[in-house]
Amino acid sequence: MINKKNKEYRKSVQVLVAVIILAILINLFGGYIKARIDLTSNRLFTLSPATKNIVGNLEDDLVLDLFISKKLPAQISYQAQDVRDVLSDYKKYGKGKIDLNIHYPDVNDEDKLKAQELGIPAIQFNVIAKDEFQLKQGWLGLSISVMGEEEEVKGRQAIPFIERTNGFEYSLTGLI
Repeated sequence: MINKKNKEYRKSVQVLVAVIILAILINLFGGYIKARIDLTSNRLFTLSPATKNIVGNLEDDLVLDLFISKKLPAQISYQAQDVRDVLSDYKKYGKGKIDLNIHYPDVNDEDKLKAQELGIPAIQFNVIAKDEFQLKQGWLGLSISVMGEEEEVKGRQAIPFIERTNGFEYSLTGLI
C-alpha cells in the first residue's frame, strides 16, 4: 500500500517537473517560432481564402512599406501589432512576390522623408494617462508599390493612417 502511494507520488512529481521544464523551454524559445494559431471561432486573425489566392498568384512584385512609430499610445499599439501580423501573413502567402519593409519615422529622419514622399503624414494622437491629456505625433500608415521590370514602380497606393484593423485585409487586398 505504501509502496503504491510512493510510486504514484513519484510519477506525479515527474509529470510536474516535465511540465515545468516544458513551460520554461516554450518561454525561452517561443519568441523564435514564427507560427501563429487562430483559435477564434470566426478565424478573425487568418487571411481569407480569397486573399490567399490573390496574393499567391501575383504577376508583379509588391513592396509594402509600413510606417510606424516606435512609441505609440497603448490604445494604438495593439492595432499596430495586428497590422504587422496581417502584413507578415501577406508576405508569407505571397510566394516571394511581396517585400515588407518596416520604417520608423519617429527615430529615423530618412524614414520621415520617405513617409512624406509616399503620402504618409504624421498623425496627432490624443493620449490620456494619469489624469494628464497630451497630444503626441506618430505614424501608422502603409504604402503599396507595384514593381515592374528592372525595379521601376508601375503603380503606388497609400493608406495614410490605418484607423481600424477590421476591414483592413479587405481594403488592402482591394488596393492590390
